[in-house]
Amino acid sequence: MFIEEGFELIPQRCVKDAVQGKDGLAWRDLPERYGLWKTVYNRFWRWARNGTMT
Repeated sequence: MFIEEGFELIPQRCVKDAVQGKDGLAWRDLPERYGLWKTVYNRFWRWARNGTMT
């Protein structure tokens, strides 16, 4: 993971892997290796909204 000024920057590949591997888990139950669940969720939501995850 990348850390910069107190924020955890999660590579897009980790987010993609987390979404594909989520498989019925609650967002809060994602393994820590994917980073903060809220960051993964927010990026997924943004991608779903703009058509990236279609």
